[in-house]
Amino acid sequence: MAFLCVCFLTCGLQAQINVSGLLVENMSNPDGIAVKQPHFSWRITSQKQALVQTSYRIQVSASSEKFSDSSNLLWDSGDVKSDQSLFIPYYGKAIKSCSSYYWRVKISTNHGKSTWSKLAYFLTHQSGRPCGLDVTV
Repeated sequence: MAFLCVCFLTCGLQAQINVSGLLVENMSNPDGIAVKQPHFSWRITSQKQALVQTSYRIQVSASSEKFSDSSNLLWDSGDVKSDQSLFIPYYGKAIKSCSSYYWRVKISTNHGKSTWSKLAYFLTHQSGRPCGLDVTV
């Protein structure tokens, strides 16, 4: 009986679905982008075979601590039925110059759901002029 429990727990851990490699405008945690509508991408990792994403949900906030209350979010995509994980456009409140933003994503697949990804960030600037912002994640 103990062997079955250990095997079940070990197999379950190996079969997790994870979202990583978060990118904004094809960059990891960029220190300055000058776009009004950034594009998000991510990578899916799992030991499961023939894994296909069936939906995603992206959240963006101006604070790394304000994800628990949805009223603080600049954008919550809601569950979007899609297998796409590359260059997903932002459709939230207006992005400001010289600001820092934090984002995360979770997905559903044909084999289950992921948890929220680790937080990623991006900084905005004005047409090529850096703003000197610091970010902590």
